[in-house]
Amino acid sequence: MPRIVIADDDAAIQMELEEYLTHINYDVVGVADTGLSAVEMARDLKPDLILMDVVMPGELDGISAARKIKGEIDAAVVFITGFDDPEYIERAREVEPFGYVMKPFDENEIRGVIEIVLCRRNLELKLKAAYDHLEQTNLDLKREIAERKKTEKALRASEERFKTIYEQSPIGIEIYNVGGELQHVNKACLDIFGLSAVSEIMGFKLFDDPNISDDNKTRLRKHESIRYEAAFDFEKVKKLNLYKTTKSGIAYLDVQITPLGITEEESIRGYLVQILDITDQKQTAQTLAESELKHKSLYGAMRLMFDNAPDMIWAKDLEGRFLFANEATCRNRLMAKDTDEPIGKTEAYFIDREKQRRPGDPQRHTLGDGHADSEKIVLESKQPGKFDEAGYVKGRFVHLEVLKAPFLDENGGIIGTVGCGRDVTRQKALEAEHDILLARVRETAESYRDLVENINDVIYSIDEDGLITYISPRATPVMGYDLSEFMGKSFTEFLHPDDLPVIQGRFQDIEKGILRPSEYRLRAKTGEYHWVRSSSRPIYVGDRFRGLKGLFIDITKERQLREELLQARKMEAISTLTGGIAHDYNNLLAMIMGNLSMAREETAPHSHLSGFLDEAEQASLKARDLTHELMTLSRGGHPVKKPGSMESLLKDIPQQTRANGVLTIFTIQDNLWLVEYDLRQMQYAISNVLMNAAEAMAQGGSIIIKAENKVIEDKGLGSELPLKKGKYVRVSIKDEGRGISKEHLSQIFDPYFSTKERGVQKGMGLGLTTAYAILRNHGGHIAVTSAPGEGTTVLMYLPASECSESPGETGATLHGAAAQRDDAQAQSTIANQQSTIQKILVMDDEEMLRNLARRMLERLGYEVETVKDGVEAIKIYNNHLDSGEHFDGVILDLTIKEGMGGEQAIKELLKIDPDVKAIVCSGYFNDPVLAHFEEYGFRGAMAKPYQISDLEHVLKKVLG
Repeated sequence: MPRIVIADDDAAIQMELEEYLTHINYDVVGVADTGLSAVEMARDLKPDLILMDVVMPGELDGISAARKIKGEIDAAVVFITGFDDPEYIERAREVEPFGYVMKPFDENEIRGVIEIVLCRRNLELKLKAAYDHLEQTNLDLKREIAERKKTEKALRASEERFKTIYEQSPIGIEIYNVGGELQHVNKACLDIFGLSAVSEIMGFKLFDDPNISDDNKTRLRKHESIRYEAAFDFEKVKKLNLYKTTKSGIAYLDVQITPLGITEEESIRGYLVQILDITDQKQTAQTLAESELKHKSLYGAMRLMFDNAPDMIWAKDLEGRFLFANEATCRNRLMAKDTDEPIGKTEAYFIDREKQRRPGDPQRHTLGDGHADSEKIVLESKQPGKFDEAGYVKGRFVHLEVLKAPFLDENGGIIGTVGCGRDVTRQKALEAEHDILLARVRETAESYRDLVENINDVIYSIDEDGLITYISPRATPVMGYDLSEFMGKSFTEFLHPDDLPVIQGRFQDIEKGILRPSEYRLRAKTGEYHWVRSSSRPIYVGDRFRGLKGLFIDITKERQLREELLQARKMEAISTLTGGIAHDYNNLLAMIMGNLSMAREETAPHSHLSGFLDEAEQASLKARDLTHELMTLSRGGHPVKKPGSMESLLKDIPQQTRANGVLTIFTIQDNLWLVEYDLRQMQYAISNVLMNAAEAMAQGGSIIIKAENKVIEDKGLGSELPLKKGKYVRVSIKDEGRGISKEHLSQIFDPYFSTKERGVQKGMGLGLTTAYAILRNHGGHIAVTSAPGEGTTVLMYLPASECSESPGETGATLHGAAAQRDDAQAQSTIANQQSTIQKILVMDDEEMLRNLARRMLERLGYEVETVKDGVEAIKIYNNHLDSGEHFDGVILDLTIKEGMGGEQAIKELLKIDPDVKAIVCSGYFNDPVLAHFEEYGFRGAMAKPYQISDLEHVLKKVLG
């Protein structure tokens, strides 16, 4: 319940206002007699509305107090004044009050002002709440963009770490695509092949390598890694012009190829090739063998050379005892102590064989087949946790790459094995770290890609020339284009021409650092334009502006809802106003038309006075039609719908609106669905559209009227119909007139907007507004498309009826049959003359109407008694019934402002007398009670204003 404070120094006015406001269900929470006390009361009570007298005693008058209240709390102020002093008026205007009430005032005026003010205040509070919501949404968007920037920064840092490892790795790395074409190589790879530039190797294809057998190719395609040793002849590849290498001779390479893919179910994305140059190891082993055969000496020059080798080199006898071990072998961290001499001892002295990660005995294998053998082994270190000279932490296990060969005597007999080994623990750790970083990079990239591709907003970037350089996949469901159709194209190609100056201005603002969201239209692939809301940020490389990056979201439906809401609020405002005006105006017209009808009976036919009365009566009838139009716009304008076909209605109306030189062409679909509609209202709506079409073609032309069945599915891309899915009948009316300008097209449904001259038979600006209200109240929709010089098309959608009547039965038949039966019955009963004086009870809250009804009924020969409300009518009717002098008929007004109305009264009268013959009367001509009076217990119905003939007709029909 709205809370009101009254501020007036006149105690009588205070009491009068408080009593009245309380009576109409408002909560008067305080009464102030000075401006200062009104301010304090407003602070404490926080009322919704303050009725403030302009002139108040004390240091603050009413205007100053209202200004102070407005600055401190959110309350609506309405001034009460009896002054027309210009100075007071000017000061009051500066405060911007919500309304004024002039003294002396009446209660209806106060009630109307308060309702309008409270309605306006509620609308402003809702708009403020919506604005606050939009502000919060914008803050959330900013936070989200900041999080994305943080993610991008982390991704770039991760990429840099991966790049450093990739470039500095001592192992040669090649990356091929799924087709086996070389994509990337690192520096170590170039060094291995003696190349100076990446371009010198880019033509090579992985599966052209003769070292890869067909079996290995099959294994690669099944996500299996392969490992092989290859001999690379530099002189041969020079002759074949495969490489521009600077090296000569043959290089021995240890090659491992791994398919790139996350899971076995996922397709291969490419191949990772890791290359280790083992030429030195090969050459060392070969040199050792040659030295043994040539010099037949275990020591000497070999010791000098091997002791200076970085790799471990050794020789063992057939029992596995060390015959020779170079310095690298003795210093290896597998040994228990650096000073231990391994000669004459086996590996078991230094290494726990149970913790070795290798199957069998590799020495026995080498001795058995007499060939060189290589292997990778993992041994547990006896010196864990130490740091080498490079700062590398020695872990628990040592990874070795070992090459072994038979040790021969001078006769070629095998006397043991020789071998060399390289500690690749650090390399393995780097590879493992590389793999981890690579996996993290992939995971981060996948997460970022998933975020970009699944966010509701479309993310984009454009360069300084306005060309699109990136757009996220979300653009496809929003705009309908494939991503390739965006790339490299100018952003303005998709922009609505009218929005180009706006975007150019925003582009300049962003360059200057002025950042704010903007709304504009983009063309979808269907050709329709979508409204989007966009936020952009500049891209700088150094100090140079390089373009924009940002995001946008489709707000087409949001704008449609906003426009629908605006139109609904306009209609709500006009309906509130017109409902009360039309009802009161009908009561006044009832007085005028009733007295005119009686005056005509007292006037000689064909006299001058009779002519004057005829003209006055015709003007009154036109005024009544205007009230019908206003009533349709009001909240009381509910249609009284019956099922029928639109075909007959469409074909009948042009006959009533025929214009010279205008040809009407019909295209009506066969088996047109039935529609439930109010015949009077639908005739009015279509007539207004047809009259507008005819007036637009002053030189003549054609009007094409088309009716067809239409099924509306779920709203898809570009849908602009604010309708639920289902079956509809669509009526289109197209003219060849001058068309409507763009600036006027958005105003055509506004109340009292018209491009025609005002006045009789001109434009009052209610035709299309009323048509809009009629279609809306029928659950349908009306839309207009037009352009200057191209004519106008009006589309009207009406829900199809679920009625099982045949579509061939026309609306005129369904709507008019009952009326024709009523007229026929009325004509037959009017002929009967009443033989006795009958008593009529009349209930109406307007004294003038009660008196008029009495005079009219007495003139018709009835005995009349009048009452002002339902309570009094029930009492009088019951008293007469008890005395045996019952009333023959009762006329009940439907709407009583301050008492029981006709709908409640008839319920009580039926309890007293089930045979009561009651007639309902109302200024709302299309009230459902009036249309379906039998369902409420009435025997007849009569709309205001009425003439004496209308009264006579309905009474004879009801009373017989």
